[in-house]
Amino acid sequence: MRADASFHHRHSSRGVAVARRPSSSRASRRPTTFDARRMTMTTAPMDDKSVALTEQEAAVYDRQIRVWGVETQRALRTARVLVSCGKRPRGASARGLCAETLKNVILAGVGEMTIRDDEEEARETTFGLDGNFLNAASSDGDGDDSTTTLAENMARTLKEMNPFANVRAETTSGRALDEESDDYFSGFDCVVVVGYSFLAAETVNAKCRRANTRFFAGFCGAFASYFFVDLGDEHAYRAAGAGAGEETFLARFAPMSTAFGADGGERDWASARKKTSKLPFAVRALFDFERAHGRPATEDDVDAVVAALRERATRAGKDASFVPEDVARAVTPSSMEMPAIDAVVGGILGQEVLKAVSGRGAPCVNFFVFDAASGCGTTFNASGVERASARAAV
Repeated sequence: MRADASFHHRHSSRGVAVARRPSSSRASRRPTTFDARRMTMTTAPMDDKSVALTEQEAAVYDRQIRVWGVETQRALRTARVLVSCGKRPRGASARGLCAETLKNVILAGVGEMTIRDDEEEARETTFGLDGNFLNAASSDGDGDDSTTTLAENMARTLKEMNPFANVRAETTSGRALDEESDDYFSGFDCVVVVGYSFLAAETVNAKCRRANTRFFAGFCGAFASYFFVDLGDEHAYRAAGAGAGEETFLARFAPMSTAFGADGGERDWASARKKTSKLPFAVRALFDFERAHGRPATEDDVDAVVAALRERATRAGKDASFVPEDVARAVTPSSMEMPAIDAVVGGILGQEVLKAVSGRGAPCVNFFVFDAASGCGTTFNASGVERASARAAV
């Protein structure tokens, strides 16, 4: 499975994505350098008066506008997105997945991006050693990069990638994201959490629901990465593409507490077949482990997770080895991170964020997982309720 080509960006020799130069002859004669004096950047939310694209923006985004249309590009320009990195469980990291997601979203032209790192500690720049190519040293070589936070380093790199975007690093003041109020989340159109525990992500999801904010949660395992989507009880969208019609469709979602709750598990196990992907069942077992022990599972807990899976499979009338041990190991958080998997899943996750905030394109309902062993991505409906097929809105 590959990401939609409309969200693909070329990579430079250093591995940092850069926007393609406009392809039309008219656009190619325009200046390709960015003049900061001709650009207006504000931290206040954009209003209707600022929806129109500038001539420079139209030139830079020319190719993707031809794919999905100017109205979609305008919708992205007014979107307010929060991407937050969680405190890492022992030995686990998801910074590469976070970086890939940020890169794909910011290059597409999202207007306001807030980056947050709940660890909020000064750190040396690593530039990809931990999978995070956004954590790079300042290009001018001035200053001590070790005194800045991860969010500040990432925001600085993203601003260099797309000067049109309003990117800022947020200070947490020692407060974790799941401790924020519902009003905090109402200030965003979409919230993406990466590297959080299941329970912390579930808490943020509940607050986003009350604030009517779209929610995504990304996780990394040893040889697989995956994400969960909740766009509200019903999400309205139109077909993708500049020439698509205006017919509106609806997709139904459920929160994490329902999707990975006991009722959802019973339904999923009952409908499981021999050729069904086993990865979502292994992820569900990790969620159950965290609920039972009050902490995320680690590499040391794989045997316990496998034992629980075998017991659960037997109760559902399946063979005890229905979910192989190597599948459980693949989704369990590890001390290592695979950049290739981050690139694939970060591309798909970034694409889903863009579809959600623009209202263009059928969304993922509601769980996606990609593993290195099969080299395939799987979409799985873990709603815990009967899925409503995409249908025209009345």
